[in-house]
Amino acid sequence: MKKIRLHELIASPILPLLIAALARIIYWMQVHDQAWFQTPGMDPELYQEWAASILAGKGGEWLPFPRGPLYSYTLAGIWALFGDGWLAPRLFNLGCDLTTTWAVWWIAYRISGWKAGLAAGALFALVGAGIYYSGELLMTSLETCLTALFVVTLTAHLSSKRLSFAALAGLSVGLLALCRPNALPLLILTPVVVLWIRRQERPRKQVNISVVTLFLAALIAIAPVIYSNYRASGVFIPIATQGGVNVLIGNARSADGWSSILPGVGADWTDADAKLIAEQDAGKALSPQQVSNQLWRIGLREISADLPAWLWLEVKKLFLLLNVREIGNNRPLILPTEASSLHKVLFYLSLGSLIPLAFAGLAGLRGKKDVWAPILLTLLVMGGSLSLFFINTRYRAPLVPLVAALAGVGVVTLIEKLKQPFVWRGYLPLLIGVGLCIPPWVGSNFDNPAQGFFVAGNALVKQGRTEEAVEYYRRAFLITPSYPKLNLNWGAALLKRNDLDGARDCFLRELEYYPGSAVAYNNLGAVAERREDFATAEQYYRVALEKQPSNSDAQINLSQLLVNRGDQFAMTGDLMRSEMYYRQVEAISSSDPRPLTRLAALFASRGDIPSALAALDTVLTFSPGYDPAVQLRLSLLRSR
Repeated sequence: MKKIRLHELIASPILPLLIAALARIIYWMQVHDQAWFQTPGMDPELYQEWAASILAGKGGEWLPFPRGPLYSYTLAGIWALFGDGWLAPRLFNLGCDLTTTWAVWWIAYRISGWKAGLAAGALFALVGAGIYYSGELLMTSLETCLTALFVVTLTAHLSSKRLSFAALAGLSVGLLALCRPNALPLLILTPVVVLWIRRQERPRKQVNISVVTLFLAALIAIAPVIYSNYRASGVFIPIATQGGVNVLIGNARSADGWSSILPGVGADWTDADAKLIAEQDAGKALSPQQVSNQLWRIGLREISADLPAWLWLEVKKLFLLLNVREIGNNRPLILPTEASSLHKVLFYLSLGSLIPLAFAGLAGLRGKKDVWAPILLTLLVMGGSLSLFFINTRYRAPLVPLVAALAGVGVVTLIEKLKQPFVWRGYLPLLIGVGLCIPPWVGSNFDNPAQGFFVAGNALVKQGRTEEAVEYYRRAFLITPSYPKLNLNWGAALLKRNDLDGARDCFLRELEYYPGSAVAYNNLGAVAERREDFATAEQYYRVALEKQPSNSDAQINLSQLLVNRGDQFAMTGDLMRSEMYYRQVEAISSSDPRPLTRLAALFASRGDIPSALAALDTVLTFSPGYDPAVQLRLSLLRSR
């Protein structure tokens, strides 16, 4: 058996892989006891719910797909094999990151040899954002891996002309589009690039077969999603219906280029809010795809309303894309930085800090079309498409492996330049990169400490640690009293402790900052109901529905309150007032089976059996399994 020599070990990807694995495991160990690490944030919660629906056989309820569906189905598969929990998905993320580390090593090795491969692999392994996202239930590690594999397989095809690599490149880009639909232009541009690079080859038939193979492989990956969307909606939806809202967020006249703020709603928006904006603008009810299309139109109107300001916003987005500073999205990045000494250091190793080194490495691509074409194509499409939306660390993550590969080449190039005269000329690309990426052209702080305390408090509430959560909300309030939803969540935590006065004060404060908050009015109604002040509770619930007719919590709370009031009067024999309350519930929620069933009971008590049966038949048309209605109907039929 041949012995592995030291220089062969160093030249291999083993060291970068070990660095990547150790960095992530150490980080997990340092933050494992943090409440936010043990509970899902907003987007992870969405993927969890989606995966749970798939496992329960209800995946069709998510059609047409609101997001790229690949990660949700992957998560469902992981849970089906290993049980639900966070360890298996995190190990999956680790596997993706290790695969990406190998791909980065391979790309740099192909450009400039083992030294560049070692440097590139180690740099990617230690990027702080990548380490952080390995612990989240998000698609970030998967989409980053697919991006790197696409470049590797396309490069391998261009150099070897093998059809198997063309198929793998097509499959990679198709799967990437199922994570990030903004990768869809690659389906068209990749065959064009292959045809251009291989334009002088003969026989031409082999080149055409390669292009067709690549395109068909990509189409095979996305075809089931296109078909499922079409079956559910009757219209062509390539991947998902999320594009319109992101266009509006990223291009509204109030946009800053990085915040996820929906105009007129704020950062804490929901799909229902986006739907309401689109339908109000269109003046009619819209399907999910029509909502997206309408939001696209609104976004384009925002652009044309002040074109010079929009062009300046695009310049700002470019600097945000390149900048050394990280911008959190799902959670504030201040949380892992404060909890992990490792992340506190590696947080500064970002895409922006790698770009100056990548500039220095560009010279290594000279004459290597099979490498620079896939890299440049992917960077332009994946990076350029972000200009339509908004920039943050998570969205620019797929660019990191390619920039890291070039940065590894840049490290070797800069070391070699030290041996040459006129060193400064060799370092000129590095200095240009530093000038673009390091200065705070677009600001210097994208983290609000209040957001960190707020998110930590939310995580503690999910774990039932209400006392600790209240303290975190208080700390957030001292920094930014008007932080969105802070007073709402603080009040809800106090309500769980039965601190009715404190909860009421929080909800009233929320109305001071956000007078139109339907949630605050609904919560004030809950406080009044706890105090058995039913008239005031009813008033607050009705105001909540006036502010937001689609607020399901207010609908449920008001309906329950009115049903209870009706039941109380029925028990005292005041059937007229009881019927009045049941009729009100029916007007609020026509799909609620309780009021009509109770009305049927009232009709039966008066001897009006035909009206009772008619009411029950109506109930059973929209709620066939509602047992009280079924049993009452059987009883009435037997008594006839």
